[in-house]
Amino acid sequence: MKPQARFLRIIDRAVATMRRARWPARLAGVFCLTAAVLFVAASLTRADAEQISRRAATLNRELTAARRTAPAADEASRLATYAADGDQHVDDVRDVFQLAERFDVSLLTAQYDAPDRSAGNLVVRRVRLSAHDEYPQVKLLLQAILSNAPHAYISDLRLDRPDATKREINATFTLAFVYRGGERLP
Repeated sequence: MKPQARFLRIIDRAVATMRRARWPARLAGVFCLTAAVLFVAASLTRADAEQISRRAATLNRELTAARRTAPAADEASRLATYAADGDQHVDDVRDVFQLAERFDVSLLTAQYDAPDRSAGNLVVRRVRLSAHDEYPQVKLLLQAILSNAPHAYISDLRLDRPDATKREINATFTLAFVYRGGERLP
């Protein structure tokens, strides 16, 4: 039987005994019962805290071991070979607009950010786009963009429905394209 179930059975017996006793005995029983409940709760809490502490120490050791075996710089440069060429950025943006036209999604604005070169030999180019159309069309557009450009990801997505009676939404999303940094960037 679990300790919690055993503890609840003991409390039930104590309460039944207190109901049969007279008021001074009841008062003493209430104090004893309260003390017992606090004692058991404290012991269970201490046992749980010790178990959590042991688990945290184990996780900390595993994290330290994982940090020691992190990929080296040569592995990171090998991963960069899977990124697209930097010259491909213009073609990627052109593909986004062609896909929007194909899915009948009207792109309202496009803002380009400066290339982010903080990722070593990788360069991240971000394009913030605004669209106004029905949700399923916008969803299909984003799915097609991510399927056509495996080196792209959505870093920000905001959907707003200005009029609840209409099906159209205003979507603002930021696409981030990852390129190798050694090439000339447009």
